[in-house]
Amino acid sequence: MKIAWFTPYNKRSAIGKYSQVASKIIAKNHAVVLWVSQNEDELHEVNLPIIRYKPSDGDLKNRLNQFDMIIYNFGDNLKFHQDIFEVYRKISGLVILHDYLLHHFFLGYFYQRQNFLKQYLASIGLAYGDKAESLFNKSMNSRNGIPISDTDEIDKYPFFEPILINAKGVMVHSFFAKTTLEKKYPGSITQLNMPYNNMCIPTPLIPKRNTDESKCIRLLTVGRINSNKRIDKILGIIGKNKTLKDKLRYSIVGDYESDGKYFNYLKKIIKKYSLDNNVTFHGYLEEGALFQHIANADICVNLRYPVMSGGSWSLLDEFHAKKPIIVSDSGFFSEIPDDAVIKIPIDSREEKILEKKLLLLAANPKIRETIGKKGNRYSLQNNNEKQYLKKFNQCINSVKLDQETPLLLKVAEEVGTYTDAILNENEIFDTIDSVLKK
Repeated sequence: MKIAWFTPYNKRSAIGKYSQVASKIIAKNHAVVLWVSQNEDELHEVNLPIIRYKPSDGDLKNRLNQFDMIIYNFGDNLKFHQDIFEVYRKISGLVILHDYLLHHFFLGYFYQRQNFLKQYLASIGLAYGDKAESLFNKSMNSRNGIPISDTDEIDKYPFFEPILINAKGVMVHSFFAKTTLEKKYPGSITQLNMPYNNMCIPTPLIPKRNTDESKCIRLLTVGRINSNKRIDKILGIIGKNKTLKDKLRYSIVGDYESDGKYFNYLKKIIKKYSLDNNVTFHGYLEEGALFQHIANADICVNLRYPVMSGGSWSLLDEFHAKKPIIVSDSGFFSEIPDDAVIKIPIDSREEKILEKKLLLLAANPKIRETIGKKGNRYSLQNNNEKQYLKKFNQCINSVKLDQETPLLLKVAEEVGTYTDAILNENEIFDTIDSVLKK
């Protein structure tokens, strides 16, 4: 089968890394061509044919008609996914939905339009009802309040619905994401665990320590710095607990906005508890340097709430390195066996239990080793390329590009209005909105 694979391919995109690995596995059975926006630079190494496109290219549809399957990779980063979305609006295909929570993507997407607030609120109303639309209206127009999109409450309004409208079928990376989408999408949904193999980390991970760090316990968080990673919780616990403050050194590797609200909030915590010697923000690092930090870490922290994604590439890197990993007991993390990670509840007990587990892991290298080995074993069983390729083939063989889009058919059935013109309408989402309102 000839497959057009739309994806970010920038080195800073975890989905780009996923595509580098997954597309090469899929290419064992299929002819895969990467479609990457001309707006991207700093690309991963390319081992397959690649087409650089612009959404405005007039011949896109004719060129894509040459493919048996079109696959769109979607995540919540507007910069990396907007051009993909602009093509998808016009040309339907199979969707790999990496992030369950897409609210920030669509908030940014609507923000660029002239009637930003009107369209955004109307879309919220379509997805979640009039009460939700009114709630967001008050939130967006409040001068003193915090927008719901900047709070944990956003988990109730993931706003993935617009992505489903033009999907012939959907792939997700967890049972959590699958069951959530099944409530909204009537078509085929396949759980496809992320693949992981030796090409992900091509060189052995060998710890390197400075002499003065030999007695310290090294803590690591990987990924773009934002509030859902709960870094403020970690800093507060270290600051208040003398044992942890004396023992832990916390490295945070990932992009951040130096003038952003959350980063400034973290700096205030660091100043309040005098944690300058405990905490280091490394920013974005190339893979080699990132892998060295993973190798050096004694404990990895992969806290996430709200859980925005259906999987985590950094989690797989840490499993591969046999590191003990602390996760939030939420979303897809809850599916991992209890003995393969350390789970922290998202409730009033969060900070107390997190402190207790940090003390336990810091004091017990044997426990760290045992958890790391069990996590590695779990990942080898669930993230292998043979299993991935089998499930992928089952999915694409059950989805046909010439079939009607399931969600459009459902809309037509409920509203009693349907024409083939809807499928060919360039402004498909505006069309669906108007149909739904009839």
